[in-house]
Amino acid sequence: MLSLVFAACAGVVVATTLSGPVETRTAVVLSGQSLWDIAQDTGARDVAEAVAQIRELNGLEDSVVYPGQSLLVPVS
Repeated sequence: MLSLVFAACAGVVVATTLSGPVETRTAVVLSGQSLWDIAQDTGARDVAEAVAQIRELNGLEDSVVYPGQSLLVPVS
């Protein structure tokens, strides 16, 4: 667990989702940002799929995010 926390702070991390390993980075939610905005910023072709991955990676039950919240997001 400690190595995962350290790696997340260092930059890119490899996390596992139901679809397999995913390279991730940490994003901090800015005021006024939605989960959709954050998913768009990943450069993913399918933003809806990126939203689903972000929710899965972070154990989110819905798409509500808060300013200052740190999220693992997939790297495209």
